[in-house]
Amino acid sequence: MLVYKENKKHKPGSFGLGPPRWFPDWDMPCPDDLAPSQAQRLLEDSLEGADDAHPNRKARYAMDEKGRFFKGYCEATADGAEQWHGYEVREARVPRDVPARILKNFVKQGRLTRTRYKKLLGGAA
Repeated sequence: MLVYKENKKHKPGSFGLGPPRWFPDWDMPCPDDLAPSQAQRLLEDSLEGADDAHPNRKARYAMDEKGRFFKGYCEATADGAEQWHGYEVREARVPRDVPARILKNFVKQGRLTRTRYKKLLGGAA
């Protein structure tokens, strides 16, 4: 079972310019319009994938109805439930932070258009 758990690191205004290990060039706060119940649904609909930046951590990827990309990490496991936190992936970083295999699956599922997929990957098919 996947359980969403809010993380203050990704909440706007929680830490001013950001907490330790906050990288403003690519870290994004959670959108103000994303409620915890919506984040839980994104987690439930997410795809499991590898993360080259954190190869020893479980990662999941999602897209919302507005076309935004999200990445989540498993923080802990308790009583058979995995606790996850996630954040929005800045559009310019999608080609680097979201595996191509995940993007292809979003295309197959109809969540991502082939045109946008090609644009994200710099015109590559």
